Amino acid sequence: MSDVAPSERGAPRRRAPRLQNEDPDNARGRARGVSLWLQPQGPFRERLRAVVLRLAARFGGPVFEPHVTLVAGLSGDEAEILARARGLAAKLAPLSLRLERVARRDEYFRALFVEAIGGEALHAAHAAACRGLGHRPAGPFQPHLSLAYGHLDPAAAEAAGREVSNEVQGRFEAVALHLVRTEGAVGEWRELEVVPLGPA
Repeated sequence: MSDVAPSERGAPRRRAPRLQNEDPDNARGRARGVSLWLQPQGPFRERLRAVVLRLAARFGGPVFEPHVTLVAGLSGDEAEILARARGLAAKLAPLSLRLERVARRDEYFRALFVEAIGGEALHAAHAAACRGLGHRPAGPFQPHLSLAYGHLDPAAAEAAGREVSNEVQGRFEAVALHLVRTEGAVGEWRELEVVPLGPA
């Protein structure tokens, strides 16, 4: 789970580059604006929630809903953001995602996570969201589902990642956009609306 991880054939596979300058608010566990999330449903969601709860208790971190962020930190008039997000959702088809490799970073919101693979459809949805909402991301789109937030001891995080790896791998279909006010600390975040993907 370090910056260099073995590939399926045993050769080293380098992780996508990490942002060199983490946002100071993010480093303190605070976020901004409105975010668009994709969430699993049913038994897989409950399994992931159980892992998040267990790791939060283990590391003393916050509890949050398992999600893959499509776009984060949208600023501006909230009503306009929601209206545009509804329009975006109507143009998107449900997305098939696969959770694969557990990894860690020295970043509060990606202290421990599992990589999310969605192919061209997921990246196209991200690009469409950025265009439709007038958002310029701070870095490359690296879809993932976080398992723990915080400033974790690297060895302890890697050990936890190995323990939960089999539990968090799997596939799910994202059938809705979850519009979430991610302003401030994690405990202050609130879901604003859930919009089904596809035409009404």
